[in-house]
Amino acid sequence: GQLKLDTYDNKYFPKRGVYFNGDLHMYLFSSSFNADFQDFSIAKANIGYAFSTSDKLAFNLKTSGGFKFGDKSTQSLDFTLGGYGNNLVSNFVPFLGYDFISLTGNSYVKATLIANYEMIKNHHITVEGNWANVGDNILDALTLPDYRGYALGYAIDTFIGPIQAKFSYSPERKQSAWYFNVGFWF
Repeated sequence: GQLKLDTYDNKYFPKRGVYFNGDLHMYLFSSSFNADFQDFSIAKANIGYAFSTSDKLAFNLKTSGGFKFGDKSTQSLDFTLGGYGNNLVSNFVPFLGYDFISLTGNSYVKATLIANYEMIKNHHITVEGNWANVGDNILDALTLPDYRGYALGYAIDTFIGPIQAKFSYSPERKQSAWYFNVGFWF
């Protein structure tokens, strides 16, 4: 099942609106390769709120989380955090400052803050931070975030979609990474 509400005024650079996307998948049966399969479910949600403080400056506060309940022995559908992007498949979750599929677990919580300054029409400078906990059964005892990532970016909103470059850094890894995006995500 899925429930989605999206009132953002722009998918990539929202200045106002709210976003909610909740999802529940139930896995009741398996093919014959897994004879001792036991059913399980995965629940996840994304929530966002965008607002402007002026014509040029907007903020987007986002949080997301997910967990597995029932049998936890099938790990192929666990959550994986890292990298940058939209419309990722399965339980891949973007997380600035880390490489793709760097952090894994059967549950996660994540918060993101994005400041977007539109210098001139369709030219954006973004400052972003994201914080998360990910691991097995982390909802049993919530703690302060173990993972952090920060990014500074520049984007041009074009007719083929946003063209973006982001420089990110993670204090835990003490490493940086560049992310590039050209065009719409499908």
